[in-house]
Amino acid sequence: MENLRDLLISGISKIENHKFLTTKDGVPNIVTVAFENIRSEVLLHFLESEKIYISTGSACSKGKKSRTFDGIGLDNKYNDGVVRISLSEFNTEEEIKVFIENLEKYVNEIRMIMKRGR
Repeated sequence: MENLRDLLISGISKIENHKFLTTKDGVPNIVTVAFENIRSEVLLHFLESEKIYISTGSACSKGKKSRTFDGIGLDNKYNDGVVRISLSEFNTEEEIKVFIENLEKYVNEIRMIMKRGR
C-alpha cells in the first residue's frame, strides 16, 4: 500500500499550487491535499463523472471550516480545496495513474473556469 501512496503523492506533486496536509509517516492509506483556489465539492463531482470517488475536507470537518486547518496555518486560498483520498489493498498502480490523470485534468479545468468567473 505504501508503494501506491508514494505513486499517488508523486503524481499529485506535479500539479501546481497544492499543499499536502498528511505526512509520509502518517496513515498509509489516506492522503489529504489542498489545492489553491479550487472548490473541493466541484472537484468531487467532476471526478464522480469518471466513477472516481474522493472525500472533501478533513475527516473531522464535515460542512464547516476546520480548526485543524487554522491550527496548521493553512492559507485561506487553500481552505475550500481540501480533498481526502483513501486507498485500499484492492487498488492497482493503473488505477492510481488514471486517478492522477483525471485529477490534474479537472483541477486545471476548474481553475480555468474560476479564472473566467472573476
